[in-house]
Amino acid sequence: MTFTEALHKEGILLFDGGMGTMLQAQGLIAECPEMLNQTHQAEVAAIHRAYREAGADVVETNSLGLNTVKMAKHGLESEIPALAQAAVEAARLGVGEDIPAAFSIGPTGDFLAPYGSLTFDALYQAFVPAFAAAEKAGAAVLYIETQCDLTETRVAMLAAREQTALPYVPSFTFEGNGRTVMGNPPAACAVLAQRLGAVAVGINCSGGPEELLPVVKAMRAATTLPLIVQPNAGLPEFLDGVTRFPFSPQDMAEKMPAILEAGADGIGGCCGTTPAHIARLRELIAGRSRPRHPDALPETLSHRRVVLPLAEALAALGSFALRPGSTLSDDMEDWMDETEEAEAMLLDVSAVEPEEIAALLDEEQDLMRRPLLFRAGNAAQAEAALRHYCGITALYGPGLAEAAARYGAYYLGE
Repeated sequence: MTFTEALHKEGILLFDGGMGTMLQAQGLIAECPEMLNQTHQAEVAAIHRAYREAGADVVETNSLGLNTVKMAKHGLESEIPALAQAAVEAARLGVGEDIPAAFSIGPTGDFLAPYGSLTFDALYQAFVPAFAAAEKAGAAVLYIETQCDLTETRVAMLAAREQTALPYVPSFTFEGNGRTVMGNPPAACAVLAQRLGAVAVGINCSGGPEELLPVVKAMRAATTLPLIVQPNAGLPEFLDGVTRFPFSPQDMAEKMPAILEAGADGIGGCCGTTPAHIARLRELIAGRSRPRHPDALPETLSHRRVVLPLAEALAALGSFALRPGSTLSDDMEDWMDETEEAEAMLLDVSAVEPEEIAALLDEEQDLMRRPLLFRAGNAAQAEAALRHYCGITALYGPGLAEAAARYGAYYLGE
C-alpha cells in the first residue's frame, strides 16, 4: 500500500509511537542514534515490528538526524546515504511491504543567517542526500518532522519536491504559546504546507494531547489537508536524573478523543509513547469515521507570524512599494517604518538584480510581520523573490504565471 492510499483509506490513520525513548528503554544509547540502523538493525527492526503488531498503519524510520548539518557534528556527512538506506531497511525488516515506511527527518538545529550560519543553498543541500537515498531505498513518504522554523520547513519541502518524486509531509512542533520557536502560528504552517504541495500536514511532540488541542483547531481551520497529530505521552518530567513521560496508554486514550473531534485524520505518538500506547489508540479509533472537511477555505496569504485573507491584503496595499530603481538596503528600514500599519506590503523588484533580491529576503524578511507581495519584471527576479520568501505571496509581472504556480503564489497578472 502506498502512503497516499493509506492516507485516504476509510477511518482514522494510525501512526507509530516514539523511537528514541524505545531505544533508550532497551539500553541502546548512542551519540548518533541513526548509526544503530547499521550496528543494531535487528533491534531497531524489532521496535518497528512491535508497532506494527500494536496496529500501526504507518511506521517512521529511525533517521531523525540525517541532515548534513546534524551529521557534520559526528563527522558522518558522507555516511548519510548508507545510513538512510539502513533506516529504511530496518523498517522493512520489521514490518514487511504491507504498510508504508515514512522516512523521518528532523530540523538541522541551525538557522539561516543572520540568526544562524546557514545560507539558503546550504540549508537546501542539507536535506538532499538523505531524501535521495530514502527514495532509492523504497521509503513511501518523506516525513519532515519536529519542525520549529517555517523557513527551514519550506526549504526542506522545496528539496523534497525538486529532488524526489515522493510525497512529503511537514510536521511542526509548538511552544506553550501556541507558536513555533521562531514565532510561526499554526495557520501559517498549514497554509504554506498546502500551497507547496504537501499531501498532509502534521503536529508532533510539543506536549500531550491537551497542549496540542488549540494548535489542532487552528490548523484545521486553515487547511483542507489531512491532519496528523502525534503528541508526547504528556509533558516530560525530570525525576532522579531521568526524563519520564507521565501518561500511561490509558491516559493517552482518555485524552485523544478531543484531538479526533477537532478534526485529526490520523493520530500516533511521539516522545514517551510505546507500542502499548499505540495498541490502546487502535482500540480507541476502531470503527471511527474520518472527519469531513470543507472542499475549500478562503484564499489566504501568510508570513511567519500572520495569515491574512487575500482580498484584505490586496485592499490594504495602497502605494506601499519601493521606488523603481532605488536600492533595497537604503530604503528597507524606512519603508518598514512607513508601512507599520499596513496589512501587507508590496515590494517592487522590477529594477533590482536577482542576487540582491535573494540576499535581502534571506537577511531581512524575519523582521517583517506582514506578508509581502511582489512586482517583478522578469522570470529571474520572480524566481529569486518566490524561492527565498518564507510565506504565501502574490505576484505581479508579465508572463510570470508559471513561476507563481511553481511556488504556490497567487498570480495577479501584469
